[in-house]
Amino acid sequence: MQIGCTKKLLDYLGQASVAANTEIDSLFSWSANLLTLNRRKAIGGCQRCLPLRFCLIRSDGKESRRT
Repeated sequence: MQIGCTKKLLDYLGQASVAANTEIDSLFSWSANLLTLNRRKAIGGCQRCLPLRFCLIRSDGKESRRT
């Protein structure tokens, strides 16, 4: 599984960016971004092949919503 993070999320996590692995099937590639919902930080992710499916996870690690 490969998760592509935005610069905003990488800065929040304190991580450095690394090159993407092109050999991984696109079915296992996800995109993630840092969002602010009701003054709380949340991580939003979506699967790159199926942009209509998403899940939101609260920043404390508990699952908040899944569709």
